[in-house]
Amino acid sequence: MPNPDQIKIHKLQNKSGMTVGLSNYGARVLSIIVKNKHNRYTDVALGYDTIEEYLVSNDPYFGATVGRFANRISSGKFVLNGKEYQLSKNDPCGPNHVHGGDTGFSHVVWNVVLSDTNSIEYQYLS
Repeated sequence: MPNPDQIKIHKLQNKSGMTVGLSNYGARVLSIIVKNKHNRYTDVALGYDTIEEYLVSNDPYFGATVGRFANRISSGKFVLNGKEYQLSKNDPCGPNHVHGGDTGFSHVVWNVVLSDTNSIEYQYLS
């Protein structure tokens, strides 16, 4: 589990009032708030209400950057250049490696390398 003091929330907003909430934890989208047909602002992103919920849940990768590999690697094994590699098996539905495992991109704190009112750039070196 990452140090909660390192986790930051960033908000971007355009001139129409649309806002996007992002976090450096998993380089994830937390919210996308847009005007609905009744001219009221609505969050259209699927996810939790607080960053703490992402830390304690069996997170279904809501809004996260997944990887080093997206999807499942059967039996957690693959062969590269003739060498077999065994990865962790973190799939609750079977003996597979899913979305980069327990320490995949979705479960680490990314660095902010650029941030202004309408853009942000995250970086993670693995």
